[in-house]
Amino acid sequence: MRQAVLKSLYDLHSWVGLVLGLILYIVCFSGVVALFDAELGPWDRGDVRAYGGPAPAGLDRAVAHVVVGIADEGRGVNFTVRLPTPYRQTVAVDHRGADGPVTEQFDPMTGEPVPSRGSVSTTILTRLHTDLLLPQPWGRYLVGGLGIVMLLSVISGVILHRKIIRDAFTLRLDRSLRLKWTDLHKAVGLWGLPFHFTMALTGAILGFVGLILMYTAVVAFKGDLGSAAAEMMAPGVIATGEAAPMMPVSALIEMAGEALPGIVPEVVMVRAYGDSGAVAEVMGNVPGSLVYYPSVSLEAATGAVLGVTDWSAGGIGKRVYAMVTPLHYASYGGFALKVLYALLGAGSCFLVVSGLSIWHARPHGRATMQHLTTGVVYGLPLAIAGLLVAGRVAAPAFAADERGMTLLFLLFCCPGVAWPWLRGAARAASEMLLGTGLLLAAFPALTIVGGGAESYQVWGVAGAPVATADIAGFLLGLGALAWGMAEGRRLRRRHDRGADFQD
Repeated sequence: MRQAVLKSLYDLHSWVGLVLGLILYIVCFSGVVALFDAELGPWDRGDVRAYGGPAPAGLDRAVAHVVVGIADEGRGVNFTVRLPTPYRQTVAVDHRGADGPVTEQFDPMTGEPVPSRGSVSTTILTRLHTDLLLPQPWGRYLVGGLGIVMLLSVISGVILHRKIIRDAFTLRLDRSLRLKWTDLHKAVGLWGLPFHFTMALTGAILGFVGLILMYTAVVAFKGDLGSAAAEMMAPGVIATGEAAPMMPVSALIEMAGEALPGIVPEVVMVRAYGDSGAVAEVMGNVPGSLVYYPSVSLEAATGAVLGVTDWSAGGIGKRVYAMVTPLHYASYGGFALKVLYALLGAGSCFLVVSGLSIWHARPHGRATMQHLTTGVVYGLPLAIAGLLVAGRVAAPAFAADERGMTLLFLLFCCPGVAWPWLRGAARAASEMLLGTGLLLAAFPALTIVGGGAESYQVWGVAGAPVATADIAGFLLGLGALAWGMAEGRRLRRRHDRGADFQD
């Protein structure tokens, strides 16, 4: 009886470790993709227009279009203006319509409406990283908990490796499969130790940031939630019910730049537009700085500055908080830094996979666990590639439907998870790699077919982001095809020994 209980507990321990490891892999892998959310946007939309920046007159005409369209005399209107960037060449205005949230796109130079273009594929992949597509805030808390698990794994790994220098240079590739995985696991973990620690710590903080800020505010203000909220948040709107002329949004942006020098405005949130108590909050970034979205709040009617939110200018707590998001998403160092983060993030994925592989390489490794691991490890890249391609070829209305595209992504995940049980783990891994490679290598073809004559612009300045995505997708696709074919050849050479995740 005791032996049966111990076996049950051992099996439970094994399955909990496996499931946590696979979920952590999903978070890490999707995080690598989420790094390039903005850069993938033009390819996702098939957008090759040149970036010229917003013209003040065009921006104000775009706002006027929205205000006139959604409220009588413009009183009490709430909307958010997202300014154009090199990766999104339109002025986007978000507001709430009769049937729910609405986003309208406008030409930044003329202010005239333009058709909405693009899918929500990159939005879904970012949400997969931040909350595993689960309802908020529970998904965010789960991801934060996984950050704590990863942080504890990094710390315990350092404690266990007493001979760090030797372990970092030890690769016994001529030894058993389990020893090879162990050496690679140690080497990648030790060489990328600062990055893994930083990602785990910042990920845990971001996962629980809502609770952390609430607790900190309550402690700092001795339980006075009202004072805490007033200190930590932008000034609220005090609607008077009296109509008043509003200052142009372009003028408010200029005044915000004077109040907070160095800010590059990206978003303007306007509340109660048309009311004498209306407030506009201009948010943006300070290039090259570890600062999280500083902002300036102004009276929309007069332009008077109500407050400046700059977390990096406060005490040590605020300064640390200001660094967390830029450090986690590499938003402070340009495209080259994101590429470096992606390579190091791939190392984090390898740590999870190699750790699971060390477990599977034990004599008691179970086929069920191996199949599930194979399905998630190789099925996730296949589903992500499928979602990106689907967003490009689907009808515009469906591609912009977040709920429908999320369901499509989950459907893409199902065959990948089931394939190892139908084909065997090793054969399924090879075939899923080939499928992923074909989808990624098709990126340039999708650009040419979808863009027609306009697609030739992608190799010029106007379409540099699209061309970069095409080249990156094609090269990654070739790599996945080569890897899949190599796995297939290795499987054929060793078919008489069976197939599992490592073989």
